[in-house]
Amino acid sequence: MRFFRLEIKRILSSLRTKIIFSIILLLSVPMAYFPIHKEEISYQNSQGKLIELTGREALQYKKKIQRPNNGEVTSAKLKKALSTFQDFQKKYPETRKEENITTTVAELKQKKISPIVPLLSIIQMFINIPPQQPGSDFGKYWEDGLTLIKPQDVDSFYTFYSQQLRQQINKRYKSAPKIQKKAMKMNAKVKKPFQLYSGYTNAAFTSFSEFIFLLVVLYLIIAVPTFSNDYETGADAILRCTKKGRFFFVFTKISALFFLFFLVSVFSLGLHLLISNVLFGFDCLKTSIQLVSSPTLNSTVLLNSTVLGTQIILAVGGVLTLFAMISLTLFLSACFKNSLTVFVMSLAICFFPTLGRIPFNGQVNWLICLFPSAGVGSGNSLYRQLMDINFLRIGSTGFWSPYVILLAAVLAIPLFLFLTMRAYNQH
Repeated sequence: MRFFRLEIKRILSSLRTKIIFSIILLLSVPMAYFPIHKEEISYQNSQGKLIELTGREALQYKKKIQRPNNGEVTSAKLKKALSTFQDFQKKYPETRKEENITTTVAELKQKKISPIVPLLSIIQMFINIPPQQPGSDFGKYWEDGLTLIKPQDVDSFYTFYSQQLRQQINKRYKSAPKIQKKAMKMNAKVKKPFQLYSGYTNAAFTSFSEFIFLLVVLYLIIAVPTFSNDYETGADAILRCTKKGRFFFVFTKISALFFLFFLVSVFSLGLHLLISNVLFGFDCLKTSIQLVSSPTLNSTVLLNSTVLGTQIILAVGGVLTLFAMISLTLFLSACFKNSLTVFVMSLAICFFPTLGRIPFNGQVNWLICLFPSAGVGSGNSLYRQLMDINFLRIGSTGFWSPYVILLAAVLAIPLFLFLTMRAYNQH
């Protein structure tokens, strides 16, 4: 225990470590706030004046007017929302072209249509129309499509949802009936009706994933010189000759490093999520993940989870990926004398899953998912995989990519730690 405490003290005494840990803790706050900063909305008040809101004010306003529709997304709610929208269109046809709208009509539109925007966005799935752009005003849809749908058609919404998923699965995996069966089994486990508590956005999850990726890169800088620096300075030749200078020494260094990384990760990730949830509202945590992944409902989400459940999965997966990459970096550090060489190699491996998708036209494959850094990066992060129907094929069957990514990280940690100890003892 004394050696463990001394190693902790040695790591924390480094100016580089202090700076990096400070950067991590400081960035957890603005990165949690950034998705809120992008929120914006404009509307006309009772005097006909255009009011523009941004940031948290815009989010709070949206949550306030949409709160009456929070809860289960039932067919009855969707039906009522569609009927309200169509009745309003018939009574005030000028709103379809957004021309010659009086202050009274604009006020009525704000009162009647704005609160049901999330429900109308879900109904858009029935008609193949693009989602409204983020930040646009309420009510700007492809309104002709919403007008053509019959309210009674919405009664079969969840049946239609499953049919949409089946079509996409069959199209992507034509020659793999076992994968099709697996995907539909996963969909059957998804809790329905969906829960909707408006507010939480896709941008919040993206920001959280990017923060985890940042943690991995910054931790690499601390882990790189763990052994290679001693090789360079010659200090290792002295330490290796001491009574506990081999296995016990390397075990203590790894344990101290992992202990500090775990504490900082738990605190920084917890702080990030706490700030994000306070800003968006804790009620949003009950929202089904299918209603968060995009402006409209995404029928490719097989995950049976809520916003809170997905946050936990991403946090655990992020820590596993982080430790897998650190384990690999320690192995390289135990193998090579030059710290710069170790850092370049670690960084290349960290970015490989992102860059490695280019030759495969952006498609996920076994090579990418088996890398320790497969759970982080742009386009291939664990969150992106959870939101899609990517299966890694083996013959006619296959495995869902998030399972492979998490299992690869779990196996990589003990494997590379064992190789680190072996490489150091034989150096």
